[in-house]
Amino acid sequence: MKLLMEQWRQYLAEEEERDCSEYLWHGSRAHFEGPVEPRQAKDLSGNPEQNLNAIYATENKDMATYIGLVDKDEEGNIDIFSDHENNKLVLIRGKRRKGEKAYLYKVPKKWTDEDGKSHEFRDTGVPDQNPEWVSEVKVEPCEVETINVDDYLDLVRDPTEEDIEFWNKNAPEDKQFLAESEEDEYEEYEYEDEYEEEEDYEVAYEEPSMAMAKRKTKKDMQADAHEFAKLIDRWKPKQSNILDRNYNSEYLWQKFLKDAGRTE
Repeated sequence: MKLLMEQWRQYLAEEEERDCSEYLWHGSRAHFEGPVEPRQAKDLSGNPEQNLNAIYATENKDMATYIGLVDKDEEGNIDIFSDHENNKLVLIRGKRRKGEKAYLYKVPKKWTDEDGKSHEFRDTGVPDQNPEWVSEVKVEPCEVETINVDDYLDLVRDPTEEDIEFWNKNAPEDKQFLAESEEDEYEEYEYEDEYEEEEDYEVAYEEPSMAMAKRKTKKDMQADAHEFAKLIDRWKPKQSNILDRNYNSEYLWQKFLKDAGRTE
């Protein structure tokens, strides 16, 4: 009986330490036991408040589900941002986690740790419509709610032209978004350059001006030189190993420029 009462007092003390009468939601793809830990955030806005090593939580339960609804695509990319006015997640790159589970951690706004020290989440004030709260110390959740991703996929939408314009204006260069038509055109162009008329390209690497003379009249040689120089502009960074195989690539590069009437 004495042991039971001691356990009861400990239970009450723990409940008092993490009073969830005021609480926030923290979303995750992962289910785990124990405290929610701080993680480094990377936000498109560049706002310091949204790029902390912290736990991010919100009063908006739908917003907390966002991170659990999407994941990296087959190429390992995930680029998202929140449309706070319409309470939607905009999926630039990545995939919807159809058929999966996600987890919502209900965390107290204020709590006392095991050493008796008091902590609380801080309201960052950003974004204006749905401010995020942060804690830079771990916190034990009051409860964990499991959700079916499929029930919340209406919160995820594809980007509009305006979204893409906004993204490309704010994202770093290596994160710029190309429309599918642009990507297809680029891939097709690269494919033609690398594989079509393969025999002619091999001859061209042996001796550019001679190869063009074989295939073209003297009148067309200058235009052809420009064409080959443009190919080298694209190929030089990634195909230098081909040029270096049997010949000095710098010599060939300078010769192309000379035939095209260009200087580097």
